[in-house]
Amino acid sequence: MTKTSNHYDAGTPTPPHEVMAALDAYMENNFSSLLPVDKCWQPSDLLPDLRSPDWLDEVSDFRRMAAALPDDVLVTLIANMITEEALPSYHAWLANLGSGFDRSGTGSNAMARWIRGWVAEEKRHGDALASYLYLSGRVDMHAVEVTIQNLLRNGFNPLTENSFAQGFIYTSFQERATYISHSGVARLARQHGETQIATLCDHIAGDEVRHERAYERLVAKIFELTPDDCMLALASMLRKTIIMPSRTMQDGTDTDLFSWFSAITQRNGIYTTLDYARIMQHLVRLWEIERIDVRTNAGKQAQEFILELPPRYLKLAERAEARTKPCKPRPVSWLSGRIVGH
Repeated sequence: MTKTSNHYDAGTPTPPHEVMAALDAYMENNFSSLLPVDKCWQPSDLLPDLRSPDWLDEVSDFRRMAAALPDDVLVTLIANMITEEALPSYHAWLANLGSGFDRSGTGSNAMARWIRGWVAEEKRHGDALASYLYLSGRVDMHAVEVTIQNLLRNGFNPLTENSFAQGFIYTSFQERATYISHSGVARLARQHGETQIATLCDHIAGDEVRHERAYERLVAKIFELTPDDCMLALASMLRKTIIMPSRTMQDGTDTDLFSWFSAITQRNGIYTTLDYARIMQHLVRLWEIERIDVRTNAGKQAQEFILELPPRYLKLAERAEARTKPCKPRPVSWLSGRIVGH
């Protein structure tokens, strides 16, 4: 049985401006809250209160527990923070996809409000993690700040080709990936008795799940409106692989920092090639790719390619997991030169 749509007739794609208008109406009708600030947690809710008469004791207890987090997990936590710190700068990319959802930066339409609300929520993640790392006393914040500045200066190209379909496919994938990574840090932190960062990462992961579901619903709506175009967009993103937003990070000395931290994260089981393959499988199932009624030859070829990809990636990922090698120990600028690797 094929999945059909009332918006798609005789193989004629819906014009992009009509798709954008339909997405905005969909968000207005189905995303009524649009991320209200008064329902959000804030970083200060989860950190020592420096206004308290007992603030010094609070900070001492905080630092004592933070000392339990292993350095290799701390490396991933720092990299996650750097990624989150840079995310609000991507507002311009997402707001200007296609012919633009929010070119003025102050648009009142539902999509513009969503995008601004989304980056505002994400900003809290970077703030909370940066404050944790600063108060922990275990991190060279100058080296971390240099890395953030370099990441922003180096730029970001998710290879979405100014396509809002590809853009929302990208964010669907990335929100799930960041949920997995933050959850993985929380799991390992809790195993070592560091419950305060575990709780903070759980809060962040909860936000990422909400964001993921929103973007997944937007992509499902695009499939409904223009199946062939969206199928081609998904195939294009999967052919290129999903580029991680922190790929261009540098600390001023190590030009291969991303690859090394990725290897540490893979080795710890926080985010692995198997997770990448499982995200791909999840999205193909969620969007019911096999049931979508595409009409053009190009759309059908793209559909076949997409359906064949997850099983192949899962096999490759399972083999890669079995061959995981130790990471070469090396000094880490973020940790004042301490040696990390195993």
